[in-house]
Amino acid sequence: MWSRSTKIWGENAKEFYPERWIDEEGGLRREAASKWTAFHAGPRVCLGQNLATLEALVCVAMLLKRYTFKLVPGQDVTYDFSLTLPMRDGMKVYVERR
Repeated sequence: MWSRSTKIWGENAKEFYPERWIDEEGGLRREAASKWTAFHAGPRVCLGQNLATLEALVCVAMLLKRYTFKLVPGQDVTYDFSLTLPMRDGMKVYVERR
């Protein structure tokens, strides 16, 4: 899976590391479209890529504005091998209203 490839994303490719998307000046780091296998690149790029990205950003921003999320300790967060990489046993989190 290219989305977790250490050749593309570095040694911590399988870790949750949001700082990888921030450049030295504190801005959002833009990556090449070829690194995003979900949408492909070139002449066969997904037509809905911009809308899907915008919808995801708005959804995450609204959730983070209203709630805090904490991972339940002591769980094994692993993926099943599949096209969409589902969580093997789910990922339990505590959600609290801000």
